[in-house]
Amino acid sequence: MELVLTIDEQHVTELFSLLQQGVAIRVKNGQTIKQLLEEQLGIPSSYVSEHISTVFLNAKPVDEIKNAVIGDGDTLALSGAMPGLVGAILRRGSFYSSFRAPVTYDPTDPRNKNGPGQVADLRIKLFNKILREIGPRLLESGVIVSNQQLTETLPRVLPHCNQVRWNDRDYN
Repeated sequence: MELVLTIDEQHVTELFSLLQQGVAIRVKNGQTIKQLLEEQLGIPSSYVSEHISTVFLNAKPVDEIKNAVIGDGDTLALSGAMPGLVGAILRRGSFYSSFRAPVTYDPTDPRNKNGPGQVADLRIKLFNKILREIGPRLLESGVIVSNQQLTETLPRVLPHCNQVRWNDRDYN
């Protein structure tokens, strides 16, 4: 079942907590993070390279998004630059990235091999300026939320909706 909400632009921030918790989206299994962001989500390459500076795949920092392959059940977290030394260490391609070498995503690790497939569910989380700038686009393209997320969010959001519509749609 699909729930379609049309919400005033000034109240879309009411849905941002969902994006910080993480929502699921349908993706092509086996594509890279770069392909997902630019091809599937339509985010310009210049924005990706200049603004999405911190990327985690399954809680591991990623330096090369063109080599990091996503698969079914993975979790992707995206953030702009974070302040301080920790932010500098976690930033993609940072001079200080060697400090996190033991926990950095390694595309050659056999546990990171996801074969190509038709459809995969990816959990995506957005933070700071990425949340504000990419969040509305992601919501507009459609997200999958849990029943718990829906019941916690709807009471806060419904008063700001211009339209609420249920569609019968099979997602399996």
